[in-house]
Amino acid sequence: MNNFKTGIKGFIIGAGMSVPGISGGTLAILLGLYNRLLNSVADLLSDIKNNLFFLLSFSGGAAIGILLMSNVVNYLLSTPAEVPIRYAFLGIAAGCIPPILKEARFFPLKPKNLVLLFTGISSAALISLIPHNILVGTEGAASFFTQLLGGVMVTVGLVLPGISASQMLYMLGLYELLVSSVSAGEFMKLIPFFIGTVSGAIATAVILAKLFSRTNGTFIVILGFMIFSLKELIPEHSSTTELIIGLICFAIGLLISAVMSSFDKKKDSSHDIVQKSS
Repeated sequence: MNNFKTGIKGFIIGAGMSVPGISGGTLAILLGLYNRLLNSVADLLSDIKNNLFFLLSFSGGAAIGILLMSNVVNYLLSTPAEVPIRYAFLGIAAGCIPPILKEARFFPLKPKNLVLLFTGISSAALISLIPHNILVGTEGAASFFTQLLGGVMVTVGLVLPGISASQMLYMLGLYELLVSSVSAGEFMKLIPFFIGTVSGAIATAVILAKLFSRTNGTFIVILGFMIFSLKELIPEHSSTTELIIGLICFAIGLLISAVMSSFDKKKDSSHDIVQKSS
């Protein structure tokens, strides 16, 4: 996979992560990058040149996507376009469930699989109970650790499908700080955030790679996260006309998901992580 193509996919993932409720990990699966991302971070030193170039290409594209699209997405979600946009992304996210079902070997149905699925759904539900802006207004050392935690949460939102990084930033009260600092070019303020992002990426990728090597149950737990996350994309209020338009956009989202998931399908599969590590 050439670096330019990786950068473009990173841009799409970064732009998608700007939408509250959309997980970067879900988009990474659809675009055929999930396996490569985990292995490049977890096994960085095994082929440091290729892995580093890949990660830099992806990170650069994702950063540009976030920088260019965060304000645009915020604006669109405050206009009548919010309903169709949310339904379109709902379709994209829902379209990722069948591939994960296949990778998880969920069928034939077993009691163990249901327990793991419930574990994923309930864990995501508990995370969603975190009050919004819970740490807003913190200063000094508290602000440093808040940003550090925010960086880790962004990484979790990228690496773990079903967890929305932007949603977690909203909960921690960091979303406005991040957007305003980036828009003003005040990157020095975000050093703790970047430290958290890098450290979180390494830790999460290593842990997930080890979990995938031991059991397919990890996929089922992730599936639970993804299923619960769908409700975050459903608009709270919509008229009959908006609902009809939204359902059309949902179908378009499913189609987009199918097209995206066909990219590099033979080259990249989440199950490759299990095979490689076994």
